Amino acid sequence: MATETASSNGGCTLTREELLGTTNLKAREWRHIDPEIWDDDIEAPNDEIDETAATTYIARAIADYTDRPTADAELFGEFLQDFQGWTEAMFMRANATYTKELKRILRFKGVFTGRVNMPPSEAVAKLLRKEECPRWPDDQFQSTAFDERSAAHMLQQYRLKGRHNTGTAQPTSRAQSQTSARTRDQDAEEQQTDAQVENRTSAQVNQQLAREGRQRTSPLVETIEQTPQTNERRQADQRQPSQQPRLTYNNFDRFREYTPAYPQRPKGISIPPIIPSDDTDPYKAIPPIECGNEKLDPQKINVFSKMWDREKKYTGKPYDLLDDKLKIFYSICYHADIQPEQFHAVFPRILEGRAQDYYLHFVKPYYRPDHLWSDPDAPYTPKETHEPQEPMAVPMAAQPRKRGRPPGSKNKRKAHAYITRKEQDDHELAIKLRNDGVITTSGAPFEASDDQEISDLVGRGVFKFEQYNEKLHGRIRIFKSRLVREVKGKTTKPYEKSRLVIQGYQDHGKEAILTQSPTIQRCSQRLIMSLAPALMQSGMSVKLRDITQAYPQAQTALKRIILAHLPAELEHRYPRGTLLHVIKPLYGIAEAGVHWWTTYHGHHCKELDMATSTYDPCLLITNGNADVFGIVGMQTDDTIMLGTPAFSSLKEKKIQKAEFRSKPKSILIPETQLDFNRCTLTIDANKPILDLRQKGQGGKINLVDAKAHNSAQQYTEQRARGAYIASTCQPEASFDLSVAAQAQQPSDEDMKALNKRLKWQIENIDRGLRYITVNLREAKLMVFVDGSFASNKDLSSQLGFVLVLVNESMDADTFTIQGNVIHYSSTKCKRVTRSVLASEIYGMVNGFDIGIAIATTLRMVTDRLGIPEIPLVVCTDSYSLYECLVKLGTTKEKRLMIDIMALRQSYERREITEIRWINGDDNPADAFTKASPNRALERFIDSNKLTIRVDGWVQRPTGGDV
Repeated sequence: MATETASSNGGCTLTREELLGTTNLKAREWRHIDPEIWDDDIEAPNDEIDETAATTYIARAIADYTDRPTADAELFGEFLQDFQGWTEAMFMRANATYTKELKRILRFKGVFTGRVNMPPSEAVAKLLRKEECPRWPDDQFQSTAFDERSAAHMLQQYRLKGRHNTGTAQPTSRAQSQTSARTRDQDAEEQQTDAQVENRTSAQVNQQLAREGRQRTSPLVETIEQTPQTNERRQADQRQPSQQPRLTYNNFDRFREYTPAYPQRPKGISIPPIIPSDDTDPYKAIPPIECGNEKLDPQKINVFSKMWDREKKYTGKPYDLLDDKLKIFYSICYHADIQPEQFHAVFPRILEGRAQDYYLHFVKPYYRPDHLWSDPDAPYTPKETHEPQEPMAVPMAAQPRKRGRPPGSKNKRKAHAYITRKEQDDHELAIKLRNDGVITTSGAPFEASDDQEISDLVGRGVFKFEQYNEKLHGRIRIFKSRLVREVKGKTTKPYEKSRLVIQGYQDHGKEAILTQSPTIQRCSQRLIMSLAPALMQSGMSVKLRDITQAYPQAQTALKRIILAHLPAELEHRYPRGTLLHVIKPLYGIAEAGVHWWTTYHGHHCKELDMATSTYDPCLLITNGNADVFGIVGMQTDDTIMLGTPAFSSLKEKKIQKAEFRSKPKSILIPETQLDFNRCTLTIDANKPILDLRQKGQGGKINLVDAKAHNSAQQYTEQRARGAYIASTCQPEASFDLSVAAQAQQPSDEDMKALNKRLKWQIENIDRGLRYITVNLREAKLMVFVDGSFASNKDLSSQLGFVLVLVNESMDADTFTIQGNVIHYSSTKCKRVTRSVLASEIYGMVNGFDIGIAIATTLRMVTDRLGIPEIPLVVCTDSYSLYECLVKLGTTKEKRLMIDIMALRQSYERREITEIRWINGDDNPADAFTKASPNRALERFIDSNKLTIRVDGWVQRPTGGDV
């Protein structure tokens, strides 16, 4: 099995032994990879990736990291590029042995992956989210075995040897004359930090690895390692006036142990002093040096940057002497083989602060025609050129070297690149529909839709075309862009659609701006559904509006410059060097959602005279009277509306005035269902009864296979799907899925418990919430709360509550409620609970917080409609808590008194109209805190009606204060 050769049908022709023979993976583990897909790339993110594909891709990275000497920060950069877009779920898809080996090889080569006992999938996923190579903690750094070629290993050895290494190099005459200077600056040298040593060691190792990889040898290494005879000959050829001493350093260890002559020079990589022979030497002359400017090789600039101590740049402050910095600058330039004509390219790198600002903004370049440098008395004759100037090519952003073999016969770059499988399927579908005559648009597939998209965006001023200019665009990052192509209307009339998207990956400019836009909360959506049956009987209706291409319709411009390359599909249509200068928000830009939300939210507040609710900025209520009443819930480009015909007509006029492009409004009627926020809304044909159900997620639920190698990944995926449905319309499943989320490493018992709940959801896939008519003039907002003390595995408490809008009928010792569910929750208590009373109090605090927020929003609705306020009633089955709030009781746990006093204050101010002590067997919140609860919640959801036994209450008037 291990040496079986793969077929040669377009895949890799090497055997598994040839591919993985150099790694630490054992032969019996090689069976988990497929050599035929060895060169294939992985589309990420893709949580449904095949196990073999994920394992093979990780194996390819392991083999590459093992064979090449790349280590430390460079390896970290390659890891970020190789696994760009990967999620923890994708790593969990792969074989656990390979993920563990990937973590091991990263640590072995000097990349810190977190604590030792962290699961490999979690460790590499967290590492992927970091932007800089993480630092090693001291305790783990000293005890870890590193690759001898890594900077981490050399730094580890340096710490073991101590910081006072003595060199054996013979000092030069200049060095002997500066003994006093060394003695005077010895204290300053000993204050260097380990971080500086590590940086210098990294630079040293990178140079050594470059030699091993047969890359171009840097001038610094050539100067150090060449023989004395070669060194003398080179000095005689290049600098005749100077007679440099012969360097005897033939290895990096002796070079590192050299004691510098200047305190500025790092101790890790010392710079031997130079001895100019006379005052005419440019490496000793006082600036300015009159010479022409020449271009400098970027590799030499990189060598200079590594040799210069960044913490001691010239700042221009008092007591910061430029003369000292110039001596070191000349010395580094000499040994990096930087000529005086090239000083201009590296001199700004030794400046910072006001010195750098002065140099860049006030020091003007000294201009002299080129012919005057050789013959100052020669007349100047300008040269006439008639060569046509070609458009400047746009430089692409520098990318780190990709691993693996270069493109060859087996792994050439493909002509078409699809980000998702869906795009590829749509492209194939478009070709098929054209062949069948269904799509008759002229041109190639999606060609007309591409032109329409670009023309439409340019016409609306979303972006403009610009030619690349080095002065204007040289220091601005240029993003990539792509066209997302899709076939719309597949079930009705298919047509091709294209959308331009900016690829804003690793957009560091978004760190200083707001990028997250709000979306409607689930309880706000259910609040609209609770009010809809009653208000629909008054002539109101529920409608849904979908804005097309919402982001480009934002009316605010971007606050920063966004440049992008043309999509690959359009490059041949425009001149070379053409850029997209994005002016308004566009898909893919981090802050685009915020601009659109600001535009659309401001439109509702200003044009429609609406105000936000007291807890959700995406829930808006009109400020006018009952004739023009409306409630709007915003979900990005979708809005659900409940309002009068006058409000609907006003909104339509304002939409047309604002020139927002949108699809025709959808009205909730028995023949039409509405899809909003991943939910399906339907209405009964005979009565104004609404049904709220999940859309699509239920069909993806599967039971977890406890014996599968990726059972932990299945556990995470299926629990998330179940929890999503539970938060939407299945409150009965909230507790089980909340407990399942607390299992970090699920056991067989955890999987069995989860499968039990998932099986229930599969069998009740159409179960949801039903909303009936509630008389708003007599309605009450009731909050049922409960807390379970130390019921979780970690002995933490579980808190739960359910919020309902109901009509109530009272009997002697019972009351019956009939109404709708607005909100519910089952969460683990993050605070320490030391008694049953503490868990009950924390549960009531959570329920009261959301209850008072919704109560104040309902007060806005009742004020607009001219009906009485809806009172807030809190129900608990804890007698101790009831006594503390109603009878001014106290508790020995003083930490609880703040919460008790806050609840008592709300009760005294009549923000809480009533507090009732109910029977525990009738508390519907019991289902959110226990695995085997009573069936009160189930009965209420089935019939929207529940009878509850009451054990104690205080009758108070529901009006104003008395």
